[in-house]
Amino acid sequence: MDDEKNTESQATGGKKFSVYERIFIPLFIVFAIIALIDFIVIDQKLYHLTRAVGFGLFAYGAYKNHPLAGGAGAVFVIGSLVAKYVLG
Repeated sequence: MDDEKNTESQATGGKKFSVYERIFIPLFIVFAIIALIDFIVIDQKLYHLTRAVGFGLFAYGAYKNHPLAGGAGAVFVIGSLVAKYVLG
């Protein structure tokens, strides 16, 4: 039983994830992948790429508990939404 817990903590680098991190990190990664697919397949608009970078920074900031990365991700995502829907 202890071996299973030990290998699990080694696989995650010794970090125990909270419920927030278990839900939102994969969600942010999926959103980033969707935005990259939109950029590559549908149309090469800069706001798709900016949204992918923003969600990637969100995921990194949540994983490493880095507030600057999370804030920068928020700025990128909001900026991409403004570029798409306000500036058109």
